[in-house]
Amino acid sequence: MSEDRYSWLEDVEGDRPLEWVRERNALAEEVLAASPRFREIEEQTLEVLDSEDRIPAVVQRGEYLYNFWIDGHHERGLWRRTTWDSYRTATPEWEVLVDIDELGRAEGVNWVWHGAEVLYPSRERALISLSSRPLPLSTRSLNPIENSFRRSARCRPAGDQHATPPAKWHPDFARRSSAAYPVVVPLGAAVPRTFASERV
Repeated sequence: MSEDRYSWLEDVEGDRPLEWVRERNALAEEVLAASPRFREIEEQTLEVLDSEDRIPAVVQRGEYLYNFWIDGHHERGLWRRTTWDSYRTATPEWEVLVDIDELGRAEGVNWVWHGAEVLYPSRERALISLSSRPLPLSTRSLNPIENSFRRSARCRPAGDQHATPPAKWHPDFARRSSAAYPVVVPLGAAVPRTFASERV
């Protein structure tokens, strides 16, 4: 079996792979921008994507409707919720649970949203998945009422939303599989400033 001559690109944060990507992006943009309609199509597309007239897609969890929203002011997005009564109005009142842009500025990380699981049946907590690049993922436990607990994990996450406490964490252990899943999985308690774990 011959050696993969592009294996060096797997170093996704390395200087050489990033420079290679920038060069390809510049070439692609040069070709695309040569079209006289490129800027016009770009502006029209952004106008649609950033329009506040879009109907927010929602998922119901308990008494609330949850939505992840991206627009021109929130490039990374907002995770928010509202009630049915408010959602039926022309201008729903949204409760912002996580502002990804604000979180990124505060922590100096370009977080990317990967979804959330709300604890059943209490709906008091949620597991949200974020990444700073395609891999690894970072999982946080959010209590919307108290915002009492958070835990980052520098590998793929897994969470049991039906458990109490509702978390099964995968921190950054040295022993991980080639797919970034941990070999050692701790069980974590979602309580303030406490992280108890055991090998399973």
